[in-house]
Amino acid sequence: MSSLRYHLVETTARCLGHRKIFSMNMQQFRRFLEGERTRRNPDPPSWIQRRYALRNEQVLGRPLYVIAPAVKTAGKHTPGRAALLIHGGGFIMEAHAIHWRAAARIVDALGIPVWLPAYPLVSGKPDPAAGRPSIEDILEMIRASYGIMLDSHKSGDIVFLGDSAGAALTLSFCHHNKALGMPQPMPRRLILVSPAMVTEQDPAILEAMRRIERNDALLSMTFMDVIRELLDLDTSRDNYYNAPLYGDFSGFPPMDVFAGGRDICFPLSPPFIRRVRQAGVPVNFHEGRGMMHVWPYMPFAPECAAALDEIIGIIGKDGET
Repeated sequence: MSSLRYHLVETTARCLGHRKIFSMNMQQFRRFLEGERTRRNPDPPSWIQRRYALRNEQVLGRPLYVIAPAVKTAGKHTPGRAALLIHGGGFIMEAHAIHWRAAARIVDALGIPVWLPAYPLVSGKPDPAAGRPSIEDILEMIRASYGIMLDSHKSGDIVFLGDSAGAALTLSFCHHNKALGMPQPMPRRLILVSPAMVTEQDPAILEAMRRIERNDALLSMTFMDVIRELLDLDTSRDNYYNAPLYGDFSGFPPMDVFAGGRDICFPLSPPFIRRVRQAGVPVNFHEGRGMMHVWPYMPFAPECAAALDEIIGIIGKDGET
C-alpha cells in the first residue's frame, strides 16, 4: 500500500498541470510549444551551481553539463566511475528540477561526476526547415557527449541513466551504435526509468495502456499521438529511431528497468524485457506497484527515495550482474 507521502506527491503532480499539457491536441500543443521556446533554459538551478563543481562543455551548439563533487570526500569516491544522465520530458522539455536533484543525489552518494547533455528539443514549427530536430540530431549529440566522456573514463566505468523519452533515446543510441559496427564501446550498464515509446501498435498493449490512462498523473494517450506526429515518426518496428523497445538486443549492455504500475508506459516494459532476455542480455525488472511515471525521481515520498537509492546502488556496484 502506498504511503500518505506518496499520495501527496501524486496529487501535487496532478495539481501542477503537467497532465493538462500532456493531454493537448495538436493545435493546442503547437501553440504551447511556440510559447515554451521563449521560456526554455537548459541551465542547472542556482543551487547546483553553488554546491558542486560544474563544467559546461559545448557540444554541437548545445550545453553538456558535468556535475562533480566540489571536494572529494573520503569514503565516497569511486575512482573512474561516471554516469551519463539522459533526461526525459517528452522531447519538449529541458531537464527538470527532479533530474538535477537525482544527479545531485548520485554525486553526493558516490562521489562521481554526472554528465547531462541538454540535447535539442522539439519545436512547434511544422516545417523541418525551421529547425525542428530529429531523433538523429538528438542521438548525434548523445554520441558526441559520450565521446567526450570516453576521453576521461573507460566505457566499463560509465553507466547510462535515462528516464521516459531519455530511456528511449538510450536504447536508440545503443541500436545505432551497433548498426554502425560499434564505433564507440558500449557503456557498462543501462538503467532505464519508465521507458516510453510513442509508436507502439500492438492492440493488446495499447488497450492495457488505455486502461491505466485514467490513473496516470502525468501522461495521456493523446500526447503519444501528438509527439509521434511532431517528430514525424513511422510505426515500423524495424526502425530503431522510432521503436527502440524492439529490435535485436544482442550485444547490448546489462540493463535495469524501473516501471510504475500507474503509468501508461508500464505495459511496454514486460514484453520489452522478454525480448532483451531472449537476446541473452542480463536484465533486472524493478516494478513500482501503484507508482507513477518516473517515480524514482520524485521528492518527499519514501517509495521514491528507496527507488533512487536502488539506482544509486546499481551505479556504484561492481560487476555486470
